[in-house]
Amino acid sequence: MFKRIVALALSAILIFSMTGCQNSAKQEEAASKDAAAYKIGIVTPTLSTSEDEFRAADNMVKKYPDIVKHITLPENFNTELETGISQIVSLADDKDMKAIIVCSGQSGLLPAFQKVREKRPDILTIATMLDEPDLMSKYVDININTDWLKRGVTIPTKAKEMGAKTFIHYSFPTHLAKEVVAK
Repeated sequence: MFKRIVALALSAILIFSMTGCQNSAKQEEAASKDAAAYKIGIVTPTLSTSEDEFRAADNMVKKYPDIVKHITLPENFNTELETGISQIVSLADDKDMKAIIVCSGQSGLLPAFQKVREKRPDILTIATMLDEPDLMSKYVDININTDWLKRGVTIPTKAKEMGAKTFIHYSFPTHLAKEVVAK
């Protein structure tokens, strides 16, 4: 059972990263039969905030309607952080919830994982967030994050190899407030 939950959760991550594999009809049928046994919560920004993540989660709900529950973070995330945290924690209220995946490039959601861990230590947690990796490792089972310092070197280097003469890094204050991203 745990392997199936991990497998479905990792499938969701593959879709989020724009790579994925097509399941055979037998695999989809098997997943539907197990639908009553477990659920997976997927948390994304809203459609207008981050279309790729939202659409990927929406596709997962359409493919596995009895298994996947999709919720979105508030539109005004920075001013409604507590609402976002309580939404994530509410997923742990469902006794059949076995995994929670938060696909968000924002920081500040670590308290949600702390509360989920206190409430339901059996839930598998997966995240793509900008919180401190050392703290996240205490509360998030699988953290998919970027090596921001190395990324600052590899992206312009690859762009130059591809023929770019100029490279511009366009960002915004919430990302640049994170020291590692600013470096």
